[in-house]
Amino acid sequence: MNLKNFIPREIKVQYQLLRRYWRDVKKNDQFASPKSEVKILPYQIELTQIIKASYLYLNKIHNLKIGANRIRSVLILPNQVFSFWKIIRKPSKKNNYKKGRNIVGNQLSEGFGGGLCQLSGIIYHIALVANLEIIERYSHSLDIYTDENRYSPLGCDATVVFAYKDLRIRNNSNGIIQFEFEITNEKIRIFLKSEMPIDTAVLSFEIIEKQGKKEVSIYKQNGELINISTYK
Repeated sequence: MNLKNFIPREIKVQYQLLRRYWRDVKKNDQFASPKSEVKILPYQIELTQIIKASYLYLNKIHNLKIGANRIRSVLILPNQVFSFWKIIRKPSKKNNYKKGRNIVGNQLSEGFGGGLCQLSGIIYHIALVANLEIIERYSHSLDIYTDENRYSPLGCDATVVFAYKDLRIRNNSNGIIQFEFEITNEKIRIFLKSEMPIDTAVLSFEIIEKQGKKEVSIYKQNGELINISTYK
C-alpha cells in the first residue's frame, strides 16, 4: 500500500511549492516580476504558431490570453530569471482560468489552465532561437500530433505542471528583454523584444525512432547539442 495515494493533492502541491521556495533561496536567483513602467525595446524577433481547434478550444484561447497578458508586463533584466509559474500563477478558477485539455500521466485529460503548454512552448522555442539560457524545461511525455498537424517542431515543446514542472529562462544578454504576444482564434504570435541586438541561432533537428519511442535532438548551427527529448 502506497500511503502517498491517500495524501490530498493540495497538500502535495503545497509541499512541492515549499521545496521549490527553499531551493530558490539557496540558489539566490533574481526572478523577473511584473512592472508598471513602459520600456521601448528597439530590437525584436518573432515566431508564429497556429492554434488547432480541439476539445475545449475556446477555453484554451481564453487561458492563452490570460497568461499572455500577465507575461507581457514583465521586463527581464540582465541575469534575471523568467519563471513561467511565478508570473502565470496557479491555474485555478479563482485566477480566472478555465478548464482545458491537458496531458497527465500519458493520457489526455482536462483541468484549469488547460492549453497553457502552447504558451510555455512558444516561449521556449523563441528562447532557443535567441540563445537564452534555459535553466528548467520538460518535454511532454506523449506526442499526440502527426507531422501534418503539428504546430511547432517536435522537441520545441515545454510542458508545465504547477509546483512540479516549470519553464525557467535566464536573460544572459546584456540588455532588458520582454515577451509580447498577439493571439487570435487561429494563431499565436510571440515577439521577443530586446534592448540590444539579438544574436539568433539556426536550429536543426534529428529524430531517431527506437523501441516505440521518438528521440529528438536539437542542435545549433555550430553543432552544439541543445537538448534531447523523448516521446511515446
